[in-house]
Amino acid sequence: EATRRIKKRITIREGREEPRIFLESVRAYSADEVTIGMRWAGLEVSDVYGDFEGRAYDDESERLIVVGRRPV
Repeated sequence: EATRRIKKRITIREGREEPRIFLESVRAYSADEVTIGMRWAGLEVSDVYGDFEGRAYDDESERLIVVGRRPV
């Protein structure tokens, strides 16, 4: 939790071939960190969602989806 990283092992099996195994380490950013980063990049945050159905984001959401646009 201190590093806020998500570590995953992904195994891909194709037919009779030996499975391919990939290790992935992804940094988990907070909604505030993503929003600040987008503003720093010159984008305006227009929407924040907690899933692909468009539900509101909260601490229990399965994911963070942030929509940004370039200012006109």
